[in-house]
Amino acid sequence: MCMLISLLCAHSSSRRFRLLNLLMSLLPATLSAGENATEYFELLFKMIDSEDARLFLTVRGCLTTICKLISQEVGNVESLERSLHIDISQGFILHKLIELLGKFLEVPNIRSRFMREQLLSEVLEALIVIRGLIVQKTKLISDCNRLLKDLLDSLLLESSENKRQFIQACISGLQIHGQERKGRTSLFILEQLCNLICPSKPETVYYLILNKAHTQEEFIRGSMTKNPYSSAEIGPLMRDVKNKICHQLDLLGLVEDDYGMELLVAGNIISLDLSIAQVYEQVWKKSVSHSSNTVAGGTLLSSNAVTSTRDCPPMAVTYRLQGLDGEATEPMIKELDEDREESQDPEVEFAIAGAVQECGGLEILLGMIQRLRDDLKSNQEQLVAVLNLLMHCCKIRENRRALLGLGALGILLETARRAFSVDAMEPAEGILLIVESLTLEANETNTISITQSALTVATEETGAGEQAKKIVLMFLERLCHPSGLKKSNKQQRNTEMVARILPALTYGEPAAMESLIQHFDPYLQNWGEFDQLQKEHQDNPKDETIAQHAAKQRFAMENFVRVSESLKTSSCGERLKDIILEKGIVTVAVRYLKESFAFMGHTGFKSSADWASGLKLPSVPLILSMLRGLSMGHSATQRCIDEGGILSLLHALEGVLGENEIGVRAENLLDTLSDKEGKGDGFLTEKVCNLRHATRDEKRRRALRKREELLQGLGMKWEPAPDGGERIVVAQPLLEGLDEMEEEDGELACMVCREGYKLRPTDLLGVYTYSKRVNMGVGTSGSGRGDCVYTTVSHFNIIHFQCHQEAKRADAALKNPKKEWDGAALRNNETLCNNLFPLKGPSVPMAQYIRYIDQYWDYLNALGRADGSRLRLLTYDIVLMLARFATGASFSADSRGGGKESNSRFLPFMIQMARHLLDFDTSQRRIMAKSITTYLASSTLDSKPFISSGTQPSVGTEETVQFMMVTSLLSESYEAWLQHRRAFLQRAIYHAYMQRPHGRSPHRSSSNPTNVVRSDSGSTSGSFTTETGGTDELSSTILQMLVYTGLIEQLQRFLKVKKSANGASNPAEGSPKELEGEDESGSLEIWEVVMKEKLLNAKEMVGFSKELLSWLEDMTSATDFQEAFDVIGVLPDVLSGGYSRCEDFVNDAINAGKSRGF
Repeated sequence: MCMLISLLCAHSSSRRFRLLNLLMSLLPATLSAGENATEYFELLFKMIDSEDARLFLTVRGCLTTICKLISQEVGNVESLERSLHIDISQGFILHKLIELLGKFLEVPNIRSRFMREQLLSEVLEALIVIRGLIVQKTKLISDCNRLLKDLLDSLLLESSENKRQFIQACISGLQIHGQERKGRTSLFILEQLCNLICPSKPETVYYLILNKAHTQEEFIRGSMTKNPYSSAEIGPLMRDVKNKICHQLDLLGLVEDDYGMELLVAGNIISLDLSIAQVYEQVWKKSVSHSSNTVAGGTLLSSNAVTSTRDCPPMAVTYRLQGLDGEATEPMIKELDEDREESQDPEVEFAIAGAVQECGGLEILLGMIQRLRDDLKSNQEQLVAVLNLLMHCCKIRENRRALLGLGALGILLETARRAFSVDAMEPAEGILLIVESLTLEANETNTISITQSALTVATEETGAGEQAKKIVLMFLERLCHPSGLKKSNKQQRNTEMVARILPALTYGEPAAMESLIQHFDPYLQNWGEFDQLQKEHQDNPKDETIAQHAAKQRFAMENFVRVSESLKTSSCGERLKDIILEKGIVTVAVRYLKESFAFMGHTGFKSSADWASGLKLPSVPLILSMLRGLSMGHSATQRCIDEGGILSLLHALEGVLGENEIGVRAENLLDTLSDKEGKGDGFLTEKVCNLRHATRDEKRRRALRKREELLQGLGMKWEPAPDGGERIVVAQPLLEGLDEMEEEDGELACMVCREGYKLRPTDLLGVYTYSKRVNMGVGTSGSGRGDCVYTTVSHFNIIHFQCHQEAKRADAALKNPKKEWDGAALRNNETLCNNLFPLKGPSVPMAQYIRYIDQYWDYLNALGRADGSRLRLLTYDIVLMLARFATGASFSADSRGGGKESNSRFLPFMIQMARHLLDFDTSQRRIMAKSITTYLASSTLDSKPFISSGTQPSVGTEETVQFMMVTSLLSESYEAWLQHRRAFLQRAIYHAYMQRPHGRSPHRSSSNPTNVVRSDSGSTSGSFTTETGGTDELSSTILQMLVYTGLIEQLQRFLKVKKSANGASNPAEGSPKELEGEDESGSLEIWEVVMKEKLLNAKEMVGFSKELLSWLEDMTSATDFQEAFDVIGVLPDVLSGGYSRCEDFVNDAINAGKSRGF
């Protein structure tokens, strides 16, 4: 059928509109059809699928029809509520009608018409009725409730005008259902109005990433593995963050300790008293915004732009144990501004509440209060809801004035009286808050007086003064009520609010003011009697009569203090303060305070018994708080305090700690007198500041004297420093043996125990290193596989082998165990490492040194196979290290840390181990000495001088010139080096030249130091000036080789030239003189003795780093060959052959290499 009708209407709009009219005319008949109307609704929904169809029916008045049918069906369902008939299909038609209405309201124009025709009240009424159903509440009825609620919510979000109509509909609903006995409907409407006027703000959830300080990985076990954490899970304060960390990491001893753990956010130490929201919004967001602005660079961003919480990343919080990393250097944030969202103007925030007054809602609310107060016990829940709504309405001035004009103050005061009589504390609290806002408004408005709006308090007509007096007496009666002596929280809040309201109720009416002051005056004229009574109660706590009398008197005093603190700075407030001053209340209090501390000014009075007993008087804190309230903005009261001569006493009292808050109250009083907040409340600024400055200066003088006495006792004193400041120097040494105490060398101290070879001379130190296996590219046997060697770099972080083992065990015992070199990398300044290189000291046992050398090579062998003996591999390691310096290659490309400085300190210790390996293998010493002679004497015509075809190369011809120069460093005297230096220089230049035809530019070689170490194989064709790439590129390559040769020269001088007393260098002669017992080989030459002494002086080897780096800087800045040869110190050797230009020497070296084949 639906398909047939659709086909009939497909091509004729007039036919479709006639059919729509027909369908809408049948809609009322569906109320009795029930589920039999399923096909009808299916067809109707299909016909109105187009927007123009819905607009056509809207013009024909279908909205009104649908709303009436919804109301009629709701009435039918409600009529069945009292019957026992239950139908599971109940609500089918209602559900379809609501769906139909929702379908129409999807169109914006139809929604506007719906609101204009004021159909919202009918929908709200239907919702109210549906919510009240119990017996007939089926699944369909519940769905109808949900659909109507969603429908209303969507309309409210559209515009403020819709909200006003909704408020009007709700007020109409209150008018209809306000008389119901159960009040469930009224509660729902009141709840909807409160949510609309003051919607609850969802609490913002912040996310935190909790990270452990990387320097404390060894001290804090475990980690926060569930990052990010939600503030809803943790709690509101940063203290809760700290406690969450402590509980999860089993640091339970720090839960109650606020000083054991520090939290850092954006490089700041955060006080635990701050909230997560404050820190996130004011510290973290600002840091993220600043970082993004810095990265953006040239982009124009507003400095006031704030990153939203959604866009801002989770807040990174670093936790660490306090003191483990030394004294903290980060700034500490103790205070932050409070959340400024509260500062929004209430007239803007609650502007929609004006609609309640416009539609007569305030009169209805006051009428409900009058009806509900007749039975406060039964109607308490509903009354609290009405008062809550009325409190929101009082946020704007328009409503407050309207309520005053309607006599709301009288109605509320009478309701408060009845609430007090039945101890209904919750309604009383709401009433008092409303009364407070209304009285403040009445005192600011000249046209409306309090008494005019409070005529319902008394039944008979009386004067305005008497009326105000009766109001005051009613509240005073409440203050004096015996229940006020109880210490419940609600009672305490009510008492404080009554005391705050009292001054507002007396403004402008002398009779009311007189009644208020007269009530408290008897208690305020004799403070001595008050203290005496309190003392008697302390001495006889079981005497009920004294206890009641003392409690009553103290209660009255505390109430007057609250009254005085609530006095506003206005003309009416000043009038009340004037009357209090005229009564002598201030004078009596000042005089009593002065008499209680009459000994003030005597020497050492603060240590006397009278001072201690004076601080225990119960009246002192009350007097201080009362004087602060009365003196705020009142010059006459401040003048009375000044004339009473108690400013110096108040200044002395503000330094008291922990005694009934006397110190805080005295400080607050002085701050008020000195107008510290800049509100114009104080008139004694100069006098108070002079007192405080004088005390501060006196404390500074006493501290200085005490410091000088302490320094004098330690044999020290202050003296002017060269930079204009002061410094502490030793005047007279008092500790015997202080001069003989030794300090450890900073550069040779273990990073864990901070001790080195001075304090622990027999414990071997090591340095973390990173080694990797590399292929040299050309095999010594002529195979294409190539020789593999090791290359090592270091960040030069020193540690005892024993300390490393202890740290290794600690890492393995962690909750999340770390591998050996993962933990070592943390100690190595986040630099990768995979070995520990031993550094021999002068007193380290040889067996210990040998054991850890074996361990070092075991770790190296684990990296993969390498060719040759330990000495050869270490020699190549030194060669590659020197090549990094010569070519400018990166030291940290693989290890992620360490540079020239750290590796220049490490280099001499590599030579130390190489020399040790050489000393313990006499055959190697002989082979190395022979290899140098053979190498320098060798001359072949083969273009590949280091490889014999099909045979093993002879000793001495298998290695490169760089290798042979290091071999000379290890095995020859300085005189032998000088004899061979010119030959090495020529071969080095030819080696550099031979690298050039293979395209090894200095830029390529700088990325891999093995490029300049490989053998000289390659074509020998070409000349110095015709190579592809030009002379400049070849010169740069040769200069790198000259840097390498110069490094060898520097090491030769440092290790083998002994400096005389006057600083001159004396080469150690290579004479055959033998020193018995110095070495396992049986003899040492003099140069070897000098070298051995240098290699055992760890401090001097580390210090050589500065000389080497300084020379390297001079060498790399050389611009031509002559300057380079001069910096190396070989210029005489170069020019000794009759050369006038260094370029001629370089050319001849290249040509000689070509002709001789080396």
